[in-house]
Amino acid sequence: MPMRSMLLVFLAMLLTGCGVIQPAPECDRADNPAKASLSCEAAVRDALDALSADHPAIKRIQFLYGSASPYDCGGMLVGPADQPVCAYVVFTYLDNARQYVSLSLRNDVLAVASPAPY
Repeated sequence: MPMRSMLLVFLAMLLTGCGVIQPAPECDRADNPAKASLSCEAAVRDALDALSADHPAIKRIQFLYGSASPYDCGGMLVGPADQPVCAYVVFTYLDNARQYVSLSLRNDVLAVASPAPY
Protein backbone atom coordinates (compact mmCIF):
# COMPACT_ATOMS: atom_id res chain seq x y z
CA MET A 1 0.00 0.00 0.00
CA PRO A 2 1.49 3.39 -0.94
CA MET A 3 2.48 5.68 1.93
CA ARG A 4 -0.17 8.27 1.03
CA SER A 5 -2.95 5.64 1.17
CA MET A 6 -1.72 4.38 4.53
CA LEU A 7 -1.71 7.94 5.88
CA LEU A 8 -5.27 8.53 4.67
CA VAL A 9 -6.47 5.31 6.32
CA PHE A 10 -4.75 6.30 9.57
CA LEU A 11 -6.31 9.79 9.49
CA ALA A 12 -9.75 8.36 8.80
CA MET A 13 -9.38 6.04 11.80
CA LEU A 14 -8.21 8.91 13.98
CA LEU A 15 -11.07 11.18 12.99
CA THR A 16 -13.74 8.54 13.65
CA GLY A 17 -12.25 7.38 16.91
CA CYS A 18 -11.68 3.84 15.59
CA GLY A 19 -8.38 2.22 16.32
CA VAL A 20 -7.29 5.02 18.64
CA ILE A 21 -6.12 4.19 22.13
CA GLN A 22 -8.54 5.69 24.64
CA PRO A 23 -7.20 8.01 27.34
CA ALA A 24 -6.85 6.54 30.82
CA PRO A 25 -10.03 7.25 32.79
CA GLU A 26 -9.95 9.60 35.76
CA CYS A 27 -11.67 7.58 38.48
CA ASP A 28 -13.64 8.81 41.47
CA ARG A 29 -12.73 6.87 44.62
CA ALA A 30 -15.30 4.66 46.29
CA ASP A 31 -15.74 5.92 49.84
CA ASN A 32 -17.70 2.86 51.00
CA PRO A 33 -18.00 -0.85 50.15
CA ALA A 34 -21.34 -0.42 48.35
CA LYS A 35 -19.82 2.01 45.87
CA ALA A 36 -16.82 -0.26 45.38
CA SER A 37 -19.21 -2.87 43.92
CA LEU A 38 -19.40 -0.65 40.81
CA SER A 39 -15.81 -0.31 39.66
CA CYS A 40 -14.47 2.45 37.47
CA GLU A 41 -13.12 -0.05 34.93
CA ALA A 42 -16.45 -1.87 34.54
CA ALA A 43 -18.43 1.37 34.36
CA VAL A 44 -16.16 2.90 31.71
CA ARG A 45 -16.21 -0.31 29.65
CA ASP A 46 -20.02 -0.45 29.69
CA ALA A 47 -20.37 3.28 29.05
CA LEU A 48 -18.05 3.00 26.03
CA ASP A 49 -20.26 0.19 24.73
CA ALA A 50 -23.26 2.55 24.98
CA LEU A 51 -21.65 5.12 22.65
CA SER A 52 -22.43 5.01 18.96
CA ALA A 53 -19.87 3.16 16.84
CA ASP A 54 -19.01 6.36 14.98
CA HIS A 55 -18.42 8.54 18.04
CA PRO A 56 -15.68 11.18 17.73
CA ALA A 57 -12.23 10.57 19.15
CA ILE A 58 -12.19 10.85 22.94
CA LYS A 59 -9.65 13.03 24.69
CA ARG A 60 -10.85 12.65 28.30
CA ILE A 61 -12.87 10.09 30.30
CA GLN A 62 -14.13 10.84 33.82
CA PHE A 63 -15.89 8.35 36.12
CA LEU A 64 -17.88 9.84 39.00
CA TYR A 65 -20.16 8.40 41.66
CA GLY A 66 -23.54 10.07 42.04
CA SER A 67 -25.94 11.42 39.44
CA ALA A 68 -25.36 13.96 36.69
CA SER A 69 -29.09 14.76 36.61
CA PRO A 70 -31.93 14.49 39.11
CA TYR A 71 -33.63 12.09 36.67
CA ASP A 72 -30.70 9.66 36.58
CA CYS A 73 -30.44 6.56 38.69
CA GLY A 74 -34.09 5.68 38.51
CA GLY A 75 -35.39 8.51 40.68
CA MET A 76 -37.00 5.88 42.89
CA LEU A 77 -37.73 5.92 46.57
CA VAL A 78 -36.49 2.69 48.10
CA GLY A 79 -35.30 1.53 51.48
CA PRO A 80 -31.63 1.90 52.48
CA ALA A 81 -30.90 -1.78 51.76
CA ASP A 82 -32.14 -1.41 48.17
CA GLN A 83 -30.37 1.86 47.32
CA PRO A 84 -28.69 1.61 43.94
CA VAL A 85 -25.08 2.62 43.44
CA CYS A 86 -25.27 5.51 40.98
CA ALA A 87 -22.45 6.73 38.78
CA TYR A 88 -21.81 8.36 35.44
CA VAL A 89 -19.04 8.53 32.88
CA VAL A 90 -18.29 11.81 31.10
CA PHE A 91 -16.67 11.69 27.67
CA THR A 92 -14.95 14.80 26.33
CA TYR A 93 -14.24 14.60 22.62
CA LEU A 94 -11.44 16.26 20.66
CA ASP A 95 -13.84 19.04 19.59
CA ASN A 96 -14.62 19.66 23.33
CA ALA A 97 -18.20 18.38 22.99
CA ARG A 98 -19.20 16.33 26.03
CA GLN A 99 -21.59 13.45 26.66
CA TYR A 100 -22.28 11.36 29.71
CA VAL A 101 -23.61 7.89 30.32
CA SER A 102 -25.47 7.24 33.56
CA LEU A 103 -25.17 3.85 35.28
CA SER A 104 -26.83 2.28 38.30
CA LEU A 105 -26.14 -0.98 40.08
CA ARG A 106 -28.96 -2.46 42.14
CA ASN A 107 -29.16 -6.05 43.40
CA ASP A 108 -26.18 -6.98 41.17
CA VAL A 109 -27.99 -5.74 38.04
CA LEU A 110 -26.25 -2.96 36.11
CA ALA A 111 -28.42 -0.53 34.17
CA VAL A 112 -26.70 1.62 31.54
CA ALA A 113 -28.52 4.61 30.12
CA SER A 114 -28.19 6.05 26.64
CA PRO A 115 -25.61 8.80 26.17
CA ALA A 116 -26.85 12.33 26.85
CA PRO A 117 -25.37 15.81 26.37
CA TYR A 118 -23.39 17.03 29.36
